Amino acid sequence: MSLIWLAEVTAGIEGSPATNVLRVASAPYGYNHPSAAGYYAPAIKQAANLRRAIVANGRTFGGSQLAYGELVIDNISGEYDAWLDYGYGFEGKLLLGDHLADYSTFVTVISGTIEQATGDLKEVVFRFRDRQLELDREISPSVYAGTNSGVTGLEGTPNDIKGQNKIRVFGKVRNIVPDALNINDLVWGVNHDKNGVLAPISVFDGGDGIRVNGSAWTFHANYADATAMIASTHPGQGKYITAYSDGVFQLGGTLEGQITCDVDESATANDNRLPRLVQRLLLDAGVDSGDISAADLTALQAVANYDAGVVVKSETYRAVLDMLAASYGGWYAPNRLGVYNFRQIKDPSGSPTPTIAATFKRFIYPEVAGLGDYKIEQLERLVSNDEGRGIPTWKITVNYQKNWTVQDGGTIAPAVTEETRLYYGLPYRSITVTNTAIRTQYPEAIELVFDTIVDNETDATALANHYLDLYGVRRNLYRLVAEYDVDLAGAIDLGDVVKVFYPRFGLDNGALFNIHGILYDARAKTVELELWG
Repeated sequence: MSLIWLAEVTAGIEGSPATNVLRVASAPYGYNHPSAAGYYAPAIKQAANLRRAIVANGRTFGGSQLAYGELVIDNISGEYDAWLDYGYGFEGKLLLGDHLADYSTFVTVISGTIEQATGDLKEVVFRFRDRQLELDREISPSVYAGTNSGVTGLEGTPNDIKGQNKIRVFGKVRNIVPDALNINDLVWGVNHDKNGVLAPISVFDGGDGIRVNGSAWTFHANYADATAMIASTHPGQGKYITAYSDGVFQLGGTLEGQITCDVDESATANDNRLPRLVQRLLLDAGVDSGDISAADLTALQAVANYDAGVVVKSETYRAVLDMLAASYGGWYAPNRLGVYNFRQIKDPSGSPTPTIAATFKRFIYPEVAGLGDYKIEQLERLVSNDEGRGIPTWKITVNYQKNWTVQDGGTIAPAVTEETRLYYGLPYRSITVTNTAIRTQYPEAIELVFDTIVDNETDATALANHYLDLYGVRRNLYRLVAEYDVDLAGAIDLGDVVKVFYPRFGLDNGALFNIHGILYDARAKTVELELWG
């Protein structure tokens, strides 16, 4: 059996159809099996050395990490010169299999996005990125037109919000600054869709949902839409009217100072909870529902169904999803098939007992590998890049109930209580959990602080205890190298649990680890795993 790579690159080509699939395979074989959709010319000079990871190299939490790698095509004859002028940014796939086998037996190692091709007289180079590249776009790309005329219009003027990204809200948020849609008519708004159209909210939360200088104004009436609200009689001084269906409100009388409000964006059950917010943002970014793991949604709802919310303007989907992941103590990333997984990081040896995707051992003759066993070529203990370098944590602080507008106490109205005045002057509320016994063995045990968008104390406490359970024991990182084959490529993915046996580091009887990073080295025909546990 001879393993080969197949590459399938979707390209934009002038004419009809608008896109076509470019197919190439490893030299010298190529691939022309009748089960395949087309011929794969033997032109791959270097299959991409692909690295995929949950987070940045050597870390267990933080911002998500894009996969990367280069696919190099031999073009010394100039046969593929035209490929340099095609349009890319579409799907690309790399598959691994036997050069004589049916196409259905090939395993997809990565399904991602291809950046624009580059090249010279000898080769064409495609840069592979995973699907997270599609998340590096603004959540609210539409801007205010600035076309108001007096009390007419909800697009601002050239002197206030013209050219600014339109405000959007997801979930439950507190003390945000609304946008002045028409300052002459005292109309403010808090929500639009990604096309810039006014979008609904459930309610301006609570009895003090809209405030001026921290002092609550009084709700007067709700109208069917913004048009009906604006056409109604203005409310009296200190009152406001709303059109929840368009996410807008209008103040009555005169005012001077900072306007803020609390918003519950959706009335649908679970929509304002973290797992659904992840799903909703991915859908809003254009990800197909079938490319979002339904199983992960259900699992995350079982352990981290926390109230949360964000207000956005020019932020990218990826930046906000990173914020959400920190708020449920986990990660999100596309798997090798391009389906988005999003999970809470778990102790690999915790309860319930995890499913083991593969077992790695250092076989010594006459030992032979059993089903699901793979040979260790190299094993190296790494230094963690997390704060504390893997030393246990004895104290966890979770900052929650984010105050989106920190206000100086001197600008708050005199009638506001001192407790409320202090609250509006701080960016978060905080909850701290500790285990002082950890410092008996590890006197240098560290403290960790997590900024989150979790809304209430009960949920924040659950998250803090999760982090303490996770990082309150010694954690280690390993680099494991194994020879890859089709079975192994299909067996493992990011977030999976594997078992490692090795006659060092206390691994003699086997230990469980989470896969936090995968690097396929096409030239060496190996896979390198970053393991945490």
